[in-house]
Amino acid sequence: MKIARDSVVSMDYKLTSEGGEVLEDSAGEPLTYLHGHDNLIDGLEEQLEGLVVGDARHIVVPADKAYGPKDPDHVRRVSRASFPAEESLEVGMRFTAEGEDGATLWAEVIEVTDKDVLIDENHPLAGQALTFDIKVLDVRVATETELDHGHVHDGHHDHDEDDSSFHVH
Repeated sequence: MKIARDSVVSMDYKLTSEGGEVLEDSAGEPLTYLHGHDNLIDGLEEQLEGLVVGDARHIVVPADKAYGPKDPDHVRRVSRASFPAEESLEVGMRFTAEGEDGATLWAEVIEVTDKDVLIDENHPLAGQALTFDIKVLDVRVATETELDHGHVHDGHHDHDEDDSSFHVH
């Protein structure tokens, strides 16, 4: 079976930055995703289309097909009160926040004052071409439930979400 929309794909992968730094490695724990449902960056999903079990590829995804270019409009000041009072914020700290549309936003602390925090909401990999070394391990037809939900179910799935505004990592 070829990788196509509505197929569930399992693959081993290694992701490296433009500088050759290994950013992620499935390390024997394959990534399993629902193809064609925005579960991977566009450029990777496009290049996986049509592959079959056993195929291995070295795939370079340009920045515009990965996390896009760095956008200066995504650097902004937010009130220090938006963060838990007990949270010690430091330059370089990364966290996630929920956007107005419910999407997860990445952010990095650029500057901290008593009143506000300057954050960069560009994805940490924005502006970079990404390299994936992949091997397709399995391709199957998605279940009705997976199609309804838009992602793979592994039997331990829960749709409850944490409702906090900022999650510091």
